[in-house]
Amino acid sequence: MKVKVLIILLFLLITNGLYSQKTIREYEADGDAYFKSGRYYPAVESYRNALKFDTANTALAYKYAEALSRSLNYCKAAKWYEAVILQADTFTYTDCLFKLAVARKNCGDYQRAKADFERLLSHSSDIKKINSLKPRIEHELSSVEFAIKHINDTVIYTVEHLPAPVNTPFSEFNPVEIPGNRLVYSSYTTMFTDSFQNIFSQFYISRILMTRLRESGWNEPEEFGNKINSNRYLTANICFANRYRTIYFTRCYDRNGMVGNCRIFTSEKTKGKWSKPKELPASINLPGSSATQPYLAEGKDYDILYFVSDRDGGYGKNDIWYSILKNGEYQEPSNLGNVINTEGNEMTPNYDTKNRILYFSSDWHDGFGGFDIFKSEGGLNQWKQPVNMGIPVNSENNDLYFTPGHNGTDAYFSSNRIGSFYSEGTTYCCSDIYYVTIEKKTKDSVDNDTTPPPVISTRQKIIDLLPITLYFDNDIPDPNTTSDTTISNYKDLLDRYFDQKEKYEKRYSRGLRGAAKNNAVDTINDFFDNYVGAGFRKLETLVTLLKTELDSGKDVRLMIEGYASPLNTPEYNYHLSKRRIASLVNYLYTVDNGYFVPYLTNKGKSGGSITIFSNPLGDSKAAPYVSSNPNDKRNSVYSKAAALERRITITRYDYGNSGKNAESAVIKLKSNIINAGSIKQGENKSGIIGFTNSGTGPLEKPTIETDCNCIQVRLKKEKTNPGENGSFAYLIGTTKLKKGVYFQTITIKYNGKTTVIQLIFKVI
Repeated sequence: MKVKVLIILLFLLITNGLYSQKTIREYEADGDAYFKSGRYYPAVESYRNALKFDTANTALAYKYAEALSRSLNYCKAAKWYEAVILQADTFTYTDCLFKLAVARKNCGDYQRAKADFERLLSHSSDIKKINSLKPRIEHELSSVEFAIKHINDTVIYTVEHLPAPVNTPFSEFNPVEIPGNRLVYSSYTTMFTDSFQNIFSQFYISRILMTRLRESGWNEPEEFGNKINSNRYLTANICFANRYRTIYFTRCYDRNGMVGNCRIFTSEKTKGKWSKPKELPASINLPGSSATQPYLAEGKDYDILYFVSDRDGGYGKNDIWYSILKNGEYQEPSNLGNVINTEGNEMTPNYDTKNRILYFSSDWHDGFGGFDIFKSEGGLNQWKQPVNMGIPVNSENNDLYFTPGHNGTDAYFSSNRIGSFYSEGTTYCCSDIYYVTIEKKTKDSVDNDTTPPPVISTRQKIIDLLPITLYFDNDIPDPNTTSDTTISNYKDLLDRYFDQKEKYEKRYSRGLRGAAKNNAVDTINDFFDNYVGAGFRKLETLVTLLKTELDSGKDVRLMIEGYASPLNTPEYNYHLSKRRIASLVNYLYTVDNGYFVPYLTNKGKSGGSITIFSNPLGDSKAAPYVSSNPNDKRNSVYSKAAALERRITITRYDYGNSGKNAESAVIKLKSNIINAGSIKQGENKSGIIGFTNSGTGPLEKPTIETDCNCIQVRLKKEKTNPGENGSFAYLIGTTKLKKGVYFQTITIKYNGKTTVIQLIFKVI
C-alpha cells in the first residue's frame, strides 16, 4: 500500500552544481525516473532545472505541476497547471483544468476553485471526459462550497504549534499524551546528518519517541523502548491500553521510497520493560493488504480495536475497520460502514469511550482541503453523520491524528499546514504536532442546526468580493512614457479594450486551422467575458457597497496592487503599473457626477473618507512562462497568459481610525529601483537604501520579505520618527547564484501599507 499522508516521505534535492552540464532532455529523463518511482521531491527539482531551458514547454510544465502536486505543494502546482492551460488553450485540457481546480482548493483558493469546477460542469466541448469526471467534480464542488460557507465560522479553538525539539524539519505525527506530562509521538527523519546539498540519498527511519514537558519547556526527545523501534522497519502509530501497560503500533516496510505492507504489533510492559513485539493475527494483518493506525477502545465486556486498511470489501482506498477483542481473541474485522467510510481515504481513528465520539480524518467528506479532521457519535457500525471540526483545527492542508487530552478541554493533532517546519526545498512536505485548546459549553463551529443565518455586514460583503482584478490592453495607459500619473479613466480604457477583442481573436488564432483555431478563439472569448468583463462587474458592485459605508461615516481604506507583463524593462513596467492604479482612482473621481470626490480629497458630509494605498509591482510577479519576446507578439501581447499579467488588483479593504487622520508612517524613497552593480560570483555585496518617513507616525518593526534567501535586509534604526531620514541595509550573497543579471524584489509591509523595491544586480 502506498500511504501518502501517514508518513510523508522526504527525498533529497540534487544540487545544480552536480548536474550543471546536463541537457534539458537529461533533466527531464531524471525527473521521469524519479516520478515513476514515487520520489517526487527530486522529480520536482529535475523538472525545474529542465524548465530553465524552455519555460514555454507545455508538456514539461505539466510534468512539473504533477510532481509539485504529488509533493503536496499545491499552491505552486496551481500556477503551473494554469501555465499549461494558458499556453495550450483552456478548452483542450479538461484533465488539467480539473487538476488546477483541485490544487486551488487544496491551496485555500476556494472562490477560484469553485469557478473552475462550475466551468467544467458547463463545458460542452469534451462531453465524454466531463461525464467520466462528473461525480468527482460534483463532490469537489460540494466541498469547496462547504469551505466558503464555513471559513469564517466562530472560532472555538486555540491552536499552538509545538516548538523544537519536538517538531523538526522532518515529520512528527501521532501525538499521544500519557501521565507525567509526557508526550509520545512518531517521527520520520533521516539517520544521517549530511546536508541536502552534499549527498545523493539518505536513509530515512520512522520511530516512536517520548518527551516530557517541564517548566523550562519540552525535553530533548528520547527513544520509546529499545525493543519497539527498529532499523529494519518504519515504526509508528502507537496507542496505549490496560493502564498504559499495553501498546499497539505499526511496522511498515520502506520500498524504494514508498511505505507499504504495514502490520500491527502489540507489546506488554513487565517490570518496567516492554516485551518483544508480537504481530496480531492474520485476520487483522491480512496478507496482501496493509493494516495500520491502531486504536484500542476499552470497554466493560469487550474491547474494540479500530484500525485502517486497504483490504478488499471497503468503500474506498483506505477504510476504517474494527475488530472486537474478547477473552484475548480478535473477532473477524468489520467495516465501520459508509457513513464514516467513503470513496476516498479515512485515516487515524481515535475513539473517546466516555463520550462515544470517534475522531478521524478524511480526504473525501466535505472539508477545507487535503485531509480534514471529523467527529461522529456512535459505535461499532452505527454512526451519526460526521461533523467537520472546523478552522483552525482544520486547514487547506492535511490535518490528522486528532487525540483528545486528559482534561477534556485540549487535544493534539498533526498537520503540514503553513508554519510547519520543513527541510530545504520541500515546502509542505512535513507534518508537525499542534496543541489545541477547546472551549467548553460552546456549540461546534460547524454544525447542521437550522438557526437563521446572521445578517452579513456591508464590510463583510466587500471582503467577500475581494480580490477584484481589472485588466488592461498592452502598454496602456499612455504608451512610451515613464510618468507615474495619467488623466485616463479606467472605464474609458476598458471600453477601448473591448473594442480590440476581435483583433485579439485574429492575432492569437493566426496560422491555426480547425479545432486548434476554434480553441484559440474560445480562449480569447473566455478571457474577455470571464476575466475582463467579470472584473468590472465586481468593481461596480464594490462602488455601490462603498457608498453605503461612506454614508455611515466610515473612514475606508483600499489597497490596490499594479502589475505588468515582462515585455518591457522592470523600471518601465514599474511606472506603467503606477499609471494603471492611477486610472482606477480617476474612475472613482467620475462615478455619479463626482460622488466620491469629497471622500477622496478630504471628508464627505457624513464624515467618512477614502484612503488609497498603492503597491506598484511592475513585472516582478509575472509568471515565468509569459513571453517577453517583442518579436513574438502572439504570445507576448495577444495570448491570454500575457493579458492576465496586465492588471491591477484591489486586494484589501478596511476601515477605522487609522484612515487619513491616523498617525501612520510613510516610506518615501528617492527611487523604488536600486541598481547594486556587478558582484563577483561567490562574493557578497552590501548597500544602503535611504528613505524619509513622510508620514505622521513612527516607522517601527516593518515586515521585510525578499524573493530569495540570497538577499538579507534590515532596518538600521529601530525607530524612524516622522520627518526623519532612515535607511535599510541590504546584503547580497552570490554563493549559490549563477552568472547573469538578477531582478529581485524587496517587499516592506508596515501599518497596512506596502512598499516594493526592485533590486537589480549582475553576477560576473
